[in-house]
Amino acid sequence: MTNLQEEKEFHQIKDAFNGAIDIFNKKDYKAAHDLFERIVEEYKDSDYYNVLEIQARSKVYRNITDSLLNPVKIELTNNEEYLDEGLYHLNAGNLKRALELFAHIEKQDNKDPYLYYLMAIAQFKVGEKETALGSLAKCLSLDKHYKIIIHNEPDFETLLDDEQFIAIVK
Repeated sequence: MTNLQEEKEFHQIKDAFNGAIDIFNKKDYKAAHDLFERIVEEYKDSDYYNVLEIQARSKVYRNITDSLLNPVKIELTNNEEYLDEGLYHLNAGNLKRALELFAHIEKQDNKDPYLYYLMAIAQFKVGEKETALGSLAKCLSLDKHYKIIIHNEPDFETLLDDEQFIAIVK
């Protein structure tokens, strides 16, 4: 059975946490960080498990907001790192960034069919069908074995009946 002090403290931290979450969901990460920090400090010496549980969740959100406010800068030094980062952004749906990274590699006179395959996926996803088909043609000019991969790529499923696509992968 909880006592009145525990119940009062629990409702206070719960209300403060819910308010901080609302600010977090509005993407005001600085204000949310400050609110989570205040919760962490204010309730760190609580005697009540349920209060400390919310205080611990506040620590997690404080750390998340801290990382959002102070993102780690990754320095890319070679084409492999650019390709890996581009693939990460492609998979994360950050297509514009993925295409920027892929373009950097292409400028290095790169002859990697995988690069053109990935570029085609990103280009097609942003609605650049003609450019994507050109990238697929470059990919296949470097390695004909990509025909099977391209033909089975789920992102190109809508192109399976497209005459231009068929002409490239036949």
